[in-house]
Amino acid sequence: MLIEVIEKNNEKLQLGDIIAVNGNNELYMVIALRETLGEHVLVNIRNGYESLGSCKSLRHLEGDLKRRGYKLYSSDDYKLRLVPRE
Repeated sequence: MLIEVIEKNNEKLQLGDIIAVNGNNELYMVIALRETLGEHVLVNIRNGYESLGSCKSLRHLEGDLKRRGYKLYSSDDYKLRLVPRE
């Protein structure tokens, strides 16, 4: 998977965003599990089941991420392309 950043406009956390957490070599996607848990979680993109915390709202999730440090790939500012491994 290749993340192609188109432009950098949106700094606000939203569903579908991809997050790279400082000190961690994994990428996570922000999803909502409102139907089951009523929470927002970060799910590991590579394996799809490992999560990195959960919060009742995106605002709380963003506050937790700010303490850890992160890089945001906003779903408004990127497109994903599947590319074969080299």
